[in-house]
Amino acid sequence: MSKHYVIGDIHGEYQTLLALVAKLPKEANLIVEKYWLFKDRDPAYFAFHAMNNRYEPSSMSPIFNIFGHVPRDEVIFGENFISLDTGCGRGADRSLSAYCVETKEVLSVVTH
Repeated sequence: MSKHYVIGDIHGEYQTLLALVAKLPKEANLIVEKYWLFKDRDPAYFAFHAMNNRYEPSSMSPIFNIFGHVPRDEVIFGENFISLDTGCGRGADRSLSAYCVETKEVLSVVTH
């Protein structure tokens, strides 16, 4: 069965996105969190775009939330959420991260 990877905010860093995708299994199902690719880019890699939530949900939330928008130095894990925006395109040595829903593994590539 193919695994599902949620990719954090891209912030227009298409080459970094390609570098991250190259690290993922070829059969992976990709979900891009929040950010929309430029219209002239090939979106064929992506199954669909996830809706975006900007802040940590209430601990009473009945669903698991994966969100971004606020760049963090690392992926933040909570009881019922993951904050996945690791600052891609927002300065030197920030990264683009992907979270595997099935294994809870995080893969990242550094932007330059």
